[in-house]
Amino acid sequence: MIDKLREIFFSQAALTAYQACPLKFRYRYLDDLGWLRTLQDADRQTERLLGEQFHLLAQRYFQQVDLAALRKGIPPGPLTAWFDNLERHFPLDSSVTYYSEQEIRINDGGTKLIAKYDLLAVYPDGRMIIYDWKTPAKRLSKTLRTLQGKIYPILLCAAEHFGPPRPEMITMVFWNPRFPDEKQLWAYHERLYFEDRDEIYAMIAAILKKPYRDFCGIKPEDGSLPPKGCGYCEYRQLCYGTDGQKTGFNTVVAPESFFCWDDIEEIRYEEA
Repeated sequence: MIDKLREIFFSQAALTAYQACPLKFRYRYLDDLGWLRTLQDADRQTERLLGEQFHLLAQRYFQQVDLAALRKGIPPGPLTAWFDNLERHFPLDSSVTYYSEQEIRINDGGTKLIAKYDLLAVYPDGRMIIYDWKTPAKRLSKTLRTLQGKIYPILLCAAEHFGPPRPEMITMVFWNPRFPDEKQLWAYHERLYFEDRDEIYAMIAAILKKPYRDFCGIKPEDGSLPPKGCGYCEYRQLCYGTDGQKTGFNTVVAPESFFCWDDIEEIRYEEA
């Protein structure tokens, strides 16, 4: 298991899973139980499928696929309005180079990181904007930067994929086509780069030192309810069994709380 742990390229989803519950991380990344994620309720599957379809539309749009043909292939439903919002808010600029669904990974002395960027926009003056598309029926929260907001810029700096960038030339933008007039924008600078790098590298170092048996979850005391996040975890039955009355999982969970989008792997699909 230790050898397997050292083979992992850590994504924001992997590190978020570890922060939420080391046992969840173990199930998914060490025990190869990722397939359980496909056994989700219908509401969550529908939302995930919509997100995947929008990501594919956005990819083809920035690859400058013929718009008429692109629109013709949009299935009935909300995707038409989402695509209209994308085209209106992000008109193509011939001076900008777009890298859609760009994957970057590094191995920095055994510290392995990976990210798949929904869109990288590289400007002639060296500016780079990282765009990340969010599609839940929930407005972007104005919170502190998430792990994703830290990992994506530091990986872009460390990889030097487009030459040695200055951190202050990088901006990260989160955008949801459901709420097109709202953006969450994070400017970057050198101090943040070093702070984020130290934090992420230290977290990975701690994980790599952890024995397999120490990847433990947090179970409630007898008679109490499980932690909130357990109610929509795909591994809940492995921890608590199937007795909803006993575990408290019979509690209704609002659809918008099904998702922790930082805990979802970068969307992957085969290009048609």
